[in-house]
Amino acid sequence: MTDENKQKRIDCSRELLQILEGGFSNIITGDETWIRFYTLATKEANKVWLERGENRPQIVRTAQNSKKCMFCIFFSVESVVAKIVVPKDTTVTGNLYANKILPEVFSKFKEMSGRGTIRDVMLHHDNAAPHTAKVVTKYLCQEKANVLPHPPYSPDLAPCDFFLFPEIKKALKKYNKIENLARAVQAVVSRISKEDYQKCFESWKTRLQRCIDSDGNYFEGMK
Repeated sequence: MTDENKQKRIDCSRELLQILEGGFSNIITGDETWIRFYTLATKEANKVWLERGENRPQIVRTAQNSKKCMFCIFFSVESVVAKIVVPKDTTVTGNLYANKILPEVFSKFKEMSGRGTIRDVMLHHDNAAPHTAKVVTKYLCQEKANVLPHPPYSPDLAPCDFFLFPEIKKALKKYNKIENLARAVQAVVSRISKEDYQKCFESWKTRLQRCIDSDGNYFEGMK
């Protein structure tokens, strides 16, 4: 990281920390992530106990890195707001983000919170190209949604990266169909309690302060 990037981490952390001190109820944070099907690949992993005369179950032998699916997941201090499965061979572009993903996220957030508008909603996402595209900026301006700052090269300060995505992926097993994988992801997020989401947002504040105290450097061992 350059000194400039470190300073941006500090500046954004201070701005975010001040906003978060005012409460979390109107904040939505989210991102995209690849989730693998985790199919078996070795003979050792394929060993199973069988009763006499029992047929050996069919084993899916596709390599791990050949099957994966992209999910877009957004959550609030209460729970997951939206979980969107990106169709196979589809790239998340600015147009898809502005025309499909964000409208679904905001629609579900309004439904969950009983709001009629998202004018005071604050959206947090990273600085990936689809998130900062002109079509996205225009859409968010039209909806009067506020965008929270996020420092460059900072997954350690993104709630999806330090909390939700690891929680999901460590709980998954092996699947051979996208429908089964999607159901498994839904089951995992449904088991995460409201208290855990609240702890995540409190941890976010702690991490922001840690970034400031570390002069913008990366840090390890945070919970």
